[in-house]
Amino acid sequence: MANMVNPYPDTFRLRRKIKANFHTHSKYSDGRLELQRVIDLYSRLQYKVLMISDHDVFGGFVNADNKGLTLIPGVEVSDGGPHMLQVGIGDKIKPDPDRQAVIDAINNAGGYAIMNHPKWEPGLNHWPVDVLLKLRNYLGIEIINGNCYHDAGSAEALDVWDAVLSAGKRIWGMGNDDCHFTHDVGICWNTILTDDPSPRGILHALKRGSFYVSTGIEINNITMKNKAIVVTCRDADIIVAIGEHGCELAYGKSGSITFDVEKIVMPYVRFECYGRGRKRAFTQPFFNQDSLSYKPVPKTTALRIADVKSISDIKTELWQKGAAVTEMISVKKGVSAEDSTRFCILYDRKNIYIKALCYEPDTSKLEKSRTRSIYSDDSVEFFFDPGRTCNEYYQIVVNAAGNVEVLKNTPHTLCTIKGLVIKAALKPRRYEIALSIPFKSITAAYPAHNAWGLNFIRNRTGLKRDSYVWSWTGTYNHLPSRFGVLEFDQ
Repeated sequence: MANMVNPYPDTFRLRRKIKANFHTHSKYSDGRLELQRVIDLYSRLQYKVLMISDHDVFGGFVNADNKGLTLIPGVEVSDGGPHMLQVGIGDKIKPDPDRQAVIDAINNAGGYAIMNHPKWEPGLNHWPVDVLLKLRNYLGIEIINGNCYHDAGSAEALDVWDAVLSAGKRIWGMGNDDCHFTHDVGICWNTILTDDPSPRGILHALKRGSFYVSTGIEINNITMKNKAIVVTCRDADIIVAIGEHGCELAYGKSGSITFDVEKIVMPYVRFECYGRGRKRAFTQPFFNQDSLSYKPVPKTTALRIADVKSISDIKTELWQKGAAVTEMISVKKGVSAEDSTRFCILYDRKNIYIKALCYEPDTSKLEKSRTRSIYSDDSVEFFFDPGRTCNEYYQIVVNAAGNVEVLKNTPHTLCTIKGLVIKAALKPRRYEIALSIPFKSITAAYPAHNAWGLNFIRNRTGLKRDSYVWSWTGTYNHLPSRFGVLEFDQ
């Protein structure tokens, strides 16, 4: 059984399910309502927890009548960069343009950082995924932002959440109104599961993920026992189990789903409950402690050789001197691949050279058609990210017959690499593919002092329907933050 971390241990047995909003504005910043009016509105809707989060301003609620609500101190840090919530601390944090510095300051003060409305604004990238992947130690992101339903951009950032979770980060999803007007109140909320309604108890529940997001329906129970997670939501017509990159793994009808986690290799699973209209609820992710997504990426080193005229001049003995990549992982099973694959990497002043040796018990059964998609063939994919930008990288796909496709990502665009040389050979019990790539065609800098992102994928279609990967990227190969590291021997 996968070693799953349950964010809801025994919490659904508790009597208290506390309705909370953590993103609220008043006239102290750009809200249109007096602060007391805001508190009154949320009190009438049976909220029990409210955080006034005016832009870079703190303290307006101190003298207000709380109407029985627990008021959490907080601010929306706005100046200088993308917006985030500082949750649980009353001191104003300097809005440093270096958002990692802001997160660190919030954590050092004893609070939590939440990244606000990731898809606000016309470009849908207030918080781009690559930025979120580089930042550290924030508690979560807003997956629903009510104000954005009638503002530029998208209110929902479930795809951003899945992208960040799939890259190996462990963050929670939060739903907030981002109230500025009367019509913003009560669009979505966080149901916090705790018997301690004090600010300390609320913040502790947030930290451990003991809450779910709702736009109108209630989750009645979540349990994890034996080999299954069971989610019950009587208001839901259907419940969907969601895995990495937003894959829909299973469905449950009649208000319940039982999801078997015994053989799961994905880093997480979460659940979405769909009621009528736009009424939905979203659990936090259950993290798979055994997932390879949480393991360090592998490293290898390219051996420096004397300049050669062409890749054909490199002798077998020289290939064998360099460090070899031999440990591949089955994407289907998440364990070491059964069949042997070997990659050797060399370089000189002008080119990088890579040789793949793919061992097969019966090469006559290889799929290497010239008429179908190259991805349907037995093939090897080479991923290069010069400088480890985690943004722009190259993908070279070569099948067992030596047919090639080259793409530059992102976005996925067919391209050519000037001077690229491909050599393919079919031999008894294996096929070989060798590449020669001029440095100047893919990077402006000589690489000796710069590590690259690198990954290898071997696709097996003739004898086995599986793929093998060097650095684990899960079910989606295009995850440069999880590429392995290539260093250059001096």
